[in-house]
Amino acid sequence: MSHVAALPSPLAYAAARPFARVVVHTDMRQAQDDWAQLEECAPHSAYQGRDWILPWLGSIGRAEGWSPAVIVARDARERAVALLPLGVVSRGPLRLAEFLGGRDANYTLGLFRPDVTFGRDDLEALLREGAKATPGGIDLYSLINQPRSWRGADNPFLQLPHDMAPADGYATRLTTPGEAFLKARLSKDTRKKLRKKEQRLTEMGAVRHLRAGTAEEARAILAAFTAQKAARMKEKGLDNVFEGPAAEEFLARVAVEPLERGKSPAVDLYALTLDERIIATFAGSRSHGRFSGMFNSFDADPEIGKSSPGDVLLTKVIAGLCDAGLQEFDLGVGAARYKNTFCDVVEPLFDAFFPVTAGGRALMWVKQRKRKLKRVIKNDPRLWRAAQAARKLLR
Repeated sequence: MSHVAALPSPLAYAAARPFARVVVHTDMRQAQDDWAQLEECAPHSAYQGRDWILPWLGSIGRAEGWSPAVIVARDARERAVALLPLGVVSRGPLRLAEFLGGRDANYTLGLFRPDVTFGRDDLEALLREGAKATPGGIDLYSLINQPRSWRGADNPFLQLPHDMAPADGYATRLTTPGEAFLKARLSKDTRKKLRKKEQRLTEMGAVRHLRAGTAEEARAILAAFTAQKAARMKEKGLDNVFEGPAAEEFLARVAVEPLERGKSPAVDLYALTLDERIIATFAGSRSHGRFSGMFNSFDADPEIGKSSPGDVLLTKVIAGLCDAGLQEFDLGVGAARYKNTFCDVVEPLFDAFFPVTAGGRALMWVKQRKRKLKRVIKNDPRLWRAAQAARKLLR
């Protein structure tokens, strides 16, 4: 269903604001036309694409209790000038609005028409009216992990009070040809080591890399990824967010089912194989010239692991993306050694909270402090090691 906020006279309101009315779609089918229009012109990441969000909402989102609340601002001509792809989840008696995709989305953004300017007052009005129009209301907007800019456009929500997110994103600009890019990005010593590691693998068997082009290949890569990631997370004492029926359903819907229908998948799957054995996997999505890496894995066999199959595969993937003409590449959020190897741009992310009720203000206080503590821990190697050790003991 769609719900409209009660605003002053549309024409009078439009004279003071970039929008005349606010509609909240709780039925995703009602949001399709507006979303399609803004996907064509508004800066956004792969995580705001309908081909990614709809499968997520129908699998992981459903299992986690998310209800869609897509807020659309329309101008006096009934054009959609902004769309916030949000969902509502309950936190005790309170209702929290967050970007759809939750923890599975590395970058979160609202979709704003480039030729329309939203000031801070406009954003606050949009959020208030969106809360009024949402069935059951909203106590707090928790708009976390937002980039400061995207595709050269500043993020309007940066005008709201905000804090630094616990972790940053890691990206790079791609150039052609791929081999020249890798030569410029990687040191001579790193390239030499990677060649030796690849040579060591070839001495063990036939090595090749592939991008899944059939549903059968996609299923095989996902099966290897699931097993490899589960082993790795158990070893590190971390929760495996890719475990369980909901995650498996999501991955099948974005990576396998489109291939079964003869269409391009929302998530591309890559693999490095040793003879018939998949020894590393990598996955990501394309959106407006940018490839966003989403997950990876590698075989835990020590003999294979010492040849860094994940790094070998990543060099092949990046070179191929360069040659295909993509302009940007990212490895998502959170620091890691391999990210520093391939990415030379750190993208700071921010969290913006907007309380609507007294209960929302109390919840904001708690969430802000948890996020700040998380950033402190993540940015202190000693504290991060202690946190990882504690996780292992508590599992």
